Amino acid sequence: MNSPAYLVEWNTFGGSSDGIVCRIVKFPGWDTNWVLAGVSPPFQPSEPVRFDTNFALLDEAPDYPNNTARWPVMSRRMLDVLLYVGAFAYHAIPVTLVQDTIPVDVRYDALGRPKPEYSKTNYVAVQLLNYADVFDEERSLVSRSRRDPDEILMIRKLALHIPREGLPPLFRLKAYEVHLFVSAEARAALDGAGIRGPEYVPLDEISP
Repeated sequence: MNSPAYLVEWNTFGGSSDGIVCRIVKFPGWDTNWVLAGVSPPFQPSEPVRFDTNFALLDEAPDYPNNTARWPVMSRRMLDVLLYVGAFAYHAIPVTLVQDTIPVDVRYDALGRPKPEYSKTNYVAVQLLNYADVFDEERSLVSRSRRDPDEILMIRKLALHIPREGLPPLFRLKAYEVHLFVSAEARAALDGAGIRGPEYVPLDEISP
């Protein structure tokens, strides 16, 4: 591990026909914060966020399951490890994962709430509240829009400058906002804690 930071991706094991582990139970506005890439204001769903899943598949990547919403859904244990490494501004959206191999009338109670024995509530979707000012454009290779020179169309090579206090454990870049990154220290801590689910791409291996 010699990269200062890593792009975080989902494990795409072939446990299901399409490789998807969790499927969001859609609600009004669920798609307005695609991948929760925006940093403000915090996304406040009007109802509890639920994802249907097969617990057997979830066991393959229990801490950072891939999902149809492409949200950064993680176990609270994974979030705790990141916060142990260092502080960062974030908003946590509670998430409930519901066992979808059980009939609907069995896994939900009379009020439409998932029964505890068929659900897991130790998950959150993490929305970061600011961008890390660490993008080093001079050492990066970027393509900009001719119409709007301020708009970056593609980053062919990504370089970061490292602040004296180090990189945040978890961060996004304004120039590359849909992607989530962890610092090298955070990755080492996640590996050391046995966190399963994330896959890490070194900066020099990121494809445009």
